[in-house]
Amino acid sequence: MNRPAIMFMLAAAVIFTCAGCITLQEKPQTSSQYDINAIKDAMRGYPQAAKKTAPPKAVKPAVVSKPAAQPVTRQAVVPVPAGKGLALHYSFDRVASGERKVADESGNGRDGTVFGAVLSDDRERGKVYYFNGVDNFILAGKMGYFSSGTISFWMKAETVENWRNPFSTDYANWDSCIRFEESSDGKFCIGALGLGAGFFTASMKPMKWYHVAYAWDDKAAYGYFDGKPVFAVNHPDPGSPVHPNIPDNAGHWKGRSLDFRNVAIGNGYSTAPSRYWKGWVDEVRIYDKALNKNEISKLYKDTKK
Repeated sequence: MNRPAIMFMLAAAVIFTCAGCITLQEKPQTSSQYDINAIKDAMRGYPQAAKKTAPPKAVKPAVVSKPAAQPVTRQAVVPVPAGKGLALHYSFDRVASGERKVADESGNGRDGTVFGAVLSDDRERGKVYYFNGVDNFILAGKMGYFSSGTISFWMKAETVENWRNPFSTDYANWDSCIRFEESSDGKFCIGALGLGAGFFTASMKPMKWYHVAYAWDDKAAYGYFDGKPVFAVNHPDPGSPVHPNIPDNAGHWKGRSLDFRNVAIGNGYSTAPSRYWKGWVDEVRIYDKALNKNEISKLYKDTKK
């Protein structure tokens, strides 16, 4: 299958392609671009949106051996940035009411359900969840439509390899969501049909904590890595195509991407083992507003334990 040609008219920037994401090295992206979340599947022969099958059935919790129960430490709640708008907050530092549950500290009652992931002690961050890279995940469930918003979390990969997803807004539902993805060459990117995609980094290392934030408003999408802005991409024209092999226009896919139907931590594109996150996740937040660069910088500093 021929690789699509992708061109941008910005000087002093090197174009990368990464698992369906586009970004410019060194300098933030400022021009509008096609959002090509599914291009990697056209390249590699994976199933595409045009040939989608019914969503996979719910996965039953895996039977895993768990370490001896330990008391969960209580830590100070990090202040919400000015403007509030916190729709979901999993710090993993608070005990939830119920077995296999994660406490939502936003006050919105969206406790998560744990499928196999193990609450662990990390010497840098305290209580975090570990995902085995085979079938572990946490579901926050349906959250509704976010015309603007911000997704923020900390992650540490045990291994950096194709094409693992630490977070998505619709569990194992192909391209029909916002999802984050790593690749073996150290790239980490966002896929979001109809919104705009980009690289957070091209030099991701295993066993290292990183902070990731992705925000969007009615005009553009913005990426931040370890508290610093790394890309800004205008939303594509609603009537434009997203990819030659994917039906429907950017406006259709934007509506799908912004509808958080089954928010998942530890999984993204499908239920293939290679799509499950192998590593740790901490301090997951979703806002119903696009945090600005100052708020993202403050959030990074406040949650850097």
